[in-house]
Amino acid sequence: MEPALVSAGLLGPGCERAEDRRFLTALPNTIWLPRFTHHLINPMDQNVLATEIVEPFSRSLSFLGHGGEMGRAMREKDWLGSPLDEPGQWPQELKSTIALMLNSGHSMFLAWGPELTFFYNDAYIPLLGSKHPALGKPFQDVWHDIWPDIEPIVLDALAGKSTWLEDFRLLTERNGYPEEAFFTFSYSPVRNSQGEVCGLFSAVNETTGKVDAMNRRRAVEEELVQSQEQLRQSNEYLNTIISQASVGIAQTDIEGRFMLVNDRYCEILGRSRADLLGRKVKDLTHPEDQLLHAEAFDRVVRSGEALFIEKRGLRPDGSHVWVNNHLSLSRDADGNPQHVIKVSIDITERKENELHIKYLATHDPLTKLPNRTLLKERMLHSIQAAQYLGTKVALLFLDLNRFKMVNDSLGHDQGDQLLKVIAERLRSCTREGDTTARIGGDEFVIVLDALEFVSDAIGIAEEVLASVAEPVRLAGHDVSVSTSIGISVYPRDGSDPTILLKSADTAMYQAKEMGGGTFRFYSPDMNARLLERLLTESRLREAIGRGELVLYYQPRVSLVKERIVAIEALVRWDHPENGLMLPDDFIPIAEEIGLIEEIGRTVLMQACEQNKRWQQQGQDPVRVSVNISPRQLTQGDLPYLVRSVLEATGLAPQWLELEVTESGLMHNITAAQETLQQIRDLGVGISIDDFGTGYSSLNHLKRLPIDTLKIDKTFVRDLPFDSDDVSIVTATIALAKSMNLRVVAEGVRSVEQLYFLKDRECEEVQGYLFGLPVPAEQMEGVLMHPDSIIPLARK
Repeated sequence: MEPALVSAGLLGPGCERAEDRRFLTALPNTIWLPRFTHHLINPMDQNVLATEIVEPFSRSLSFLGHGGEMGRAMREKDWLGSPLDEPGQWPQELKSTIALMLNSGHSMFLAWGPELTFFYNDAYIPLLGSKHPALGKPFQDVWHDIWPDIEPIVLDALAGKSTWLEDFRLLTERNGYPEEAFFTFSYSPVRNSQGEVCGLFSAVNETTGKVDAMNRRRAVEEELVQSQEQLRQSNEYLNTIISQASVGIAQTDIEGRFMLVNDRYCEILGRSRADLLGRKVKDLTHPEDQLLHAEAFDRVVRSGEALFIEKRGLRPDGSHVWVNNHLSLSRDADGNPQHVIKVSIDITERKENELHIKYLATHDPLTKLPNRTLLKERMLHSIQAAQYLGTKVALLFLDLNRFKMVNDSLGHDQGDQLLKVIAERLRSCTREGDTTARIGGDEFVIVLDALEFVSDAIGIAEEVLASVAEPVRLAGHDVSVSTSIGISVYPRDGSDPTILLKSADTAMYQAKEMGGGTFRFYSPDMNARLLERLLTESRLREAIGRGELVLYYQPRVSLVKERIVAIEALVRWDHPENGLMLPDDFIPIAEEIGLIEEIGRTVLMQACEQNKRWQQQGQDPVRVSVNISPRQLTQGDLPYLVRSVLEATGLAPQWLELEVTESGLMHNITAAQETLQQIRDLGVGISIDDFGTGYSSLNHLKRLPIDTLKIDKTFVRDLPFDSDDVSIVTATIALAKSMNLRVVAEGVRSVEQLYFLKDRECEEVQGYLFGLPVPAEQMEGVLMHPDSIIPLARK
């Protein structure tokens, strides 16, 4: 067996070299180490060492009981109390135990004697890196580098105290190079038999691993503290950002309950944080948007997909706010859905602007009714619903009669007011779910949904006719208009909104041709008539440039002077295919398509030129009478037009007379008065045509700058047999005379009518009795030979 113990030559009070040898010889497998040399020791007398060294040494070992098997065994055997006389008398277990202790692997050293000579066992060698440098040297020489640090502890041990130096740092030489290491030293005094301290015994445990572990743990703890501080600062910074963010931020659980909301989110919904936390988002969502929200929320939770959703949130006062929400999912450490994060922006203003723009794009700004765009959308929905339910849809196409006359005479403001009133009346005639739309100037459409029978539309159409016909108070006047209605029905007349609109429009024109104020259902044969009308419109535009509009003339005879005093110019259209067309066949169309002003200028120019030409030919001068449309009357440039034509043709103003219908005057009496006064100031005569049909009052009549009243032919037709007509004509003649106005009876066809009028002192007459309207060439012959008609005036 290799020697397992390195001992030392111990020098101390009462200890001799021989005694040292006797002690060490008693220990098996020991090595004797002189101060500077070491070699094997033979057995010697052990008595002195037994009492001077072993016993104190053993007592010191009891202090190190925590250090291993040696301490535990000595306590169990109570060897500290055993007599130690001769080494030969020592129990074999004691010898073996001391040997085991010295060879146990624990690092141990002994500082002995007055100089505290330093000794150590083999297990201590790695701490210093070698044996020789320290062996047998004074303790403070061995530890001179750290003596100032350990001197207080050494002195305490020499004073009889047991001390402890934990995790002490030493520089060692291991593996051939300096190395820093940490050790724990336990110091115990070693006493002799007299109880005097004769040395120090120390057990040394290297704690470098523990210190390193502690340092690592400390570094980890410091890093953890630093991380926690950084996390705290980050959380604080994040909370600051969230609380001060200009967007609303909220966190909900996966059930949709609010867990966190920032100030801006509270502001958006107008609610306190306490009012929101714990409540479900769905409960604060507009009922119409709850399904949309639920689908988006579930999709985010299921798939983890981030979504944008625009919906309305409910405020405490019942109002709603439009919010753009970005929904995203956060997961826990195991990857399970944990929270839904909402980033919300108040888009109420933008949404209202969008809705307003959409409203403007789909509604008529004047009447607030749906326009053509929204009408077609509603029609499509109605048709789809009817397909599903097996019902019918009726389309009522309305066009106001004489609206242009109202608009032109009373002005656009009053025309707009009329449209508003009509729109409201149409609304009141329809059912809930029906659609009333304005698609043009005076055109309206009503969509009747879910009709069981086609006849159901008749009642509503009749109600509309009656409602529209009620007078409307405009600018101090009671104005009455009527409407023409065309009706198409799904599925009979088509299944497409465009086709149904076209069919109803066609039927509306048929109703208008029937005199207006009525309705007509669409029938396929109407298309032919509609096509004819469209062709008429197209050709009428071309007719002016082609010179197809010609003037016919009808004489007006004075019963007082018994001669022709005026000629009325009547326009005709010499149609290349249809022949000569009367004004009733194309003038209404011209008014609708905006050609009446151009036709009026053409007629005025031709009539003045022709009258001037007759005068230049030597004919007796007569007045030429030209009809003026209500639209021309409201145009501010009519006086300028008249003056320009007179200057261009050279006709004197007194030989021109303008005829204005009574109904046209009544639409805007003030504007008409101003325009007529300017024309009258030029010296041009003014007559009221069709008097008795326009419901004018005497107050209006006396304000107008007129000089002639023309009794409408409807009151002359049944003279002298109809008592009502007799009364009306007699009163009209008397009224004209009382106002110093010339009076003319139109439509005179018989001598009985002529005699009646002459007896009532009617000044002038006009009608077929004195001649049909004829071209200028024929009228020239009449002017040259008036005897063909004048004798009738003399009867």
